[in-house]
Amino acid sequence: MVSKHTYGKISYTLKRKAYSQLKIVVRDDATVMVVAPKMLPHIGIELFLQQKYAWIIKQRKRYRSKKTLSPPQGLKQTGYTACKGRAEKFLRERVHYYNQFYGFSFSQIKARNTSTQWGSCSQDGNLSFCYKILFLPVHLADYIVVHELCHLKEMNHGPRFWALVKDQMPDYKRRVRDLRAYSMVVK
Repeated sequence: MVSKHTYGKISYTLKRKAYSQLKIVVRDDATVMVVAPKMLPHIGIELFLQQKYAWIIKQRKRYRSKKTLSPPQGLKQTGYTACKGRAEKFLRERVHYYNQFYGFSFSQIKARNTSTQWGSCSQDGNLSFCYKILFLPVHLADYIVVHELCHLKEMNHGPRFWALVKDQMPDYKRRVRDLRAYSMVVK
């Protein structure tokens, strides 16, 4: 069950789930979602919002200061359906290019419509990326590809993982910093 609410200066979407912990998610577009157990009284949610109010305001301000994504010239439609094929083609090319240096085995490469993660790697060797990777500068898209490829060998962010990333991207720390300046919102 999803409903709209307001607490102070914060408008939020409330999502009730049977087996859920109380949590707040501030998305890249600065919208707020609260996930709460079905049986929790609304006063409990408001007390939680009161405790987290300053944090929510800070997160929203941070997201509003991020750069929005701009589509490449000539691309008129920016939605998932219109861009999925183009994104998967781009991703296959970049994954195969970087994997020639690593030689890792993987199953699938998919473009998805995600709102909080640029990429992920499953235990089964499936590589998934947000289709909006198309709208990033290529050096940042390449960092995301290398990052997820390295998870095929190291499913953590330990020293061996970062050494793998550094093999192909000695400047990965700068790329991480640059990537943080972007939201996942397309203008």
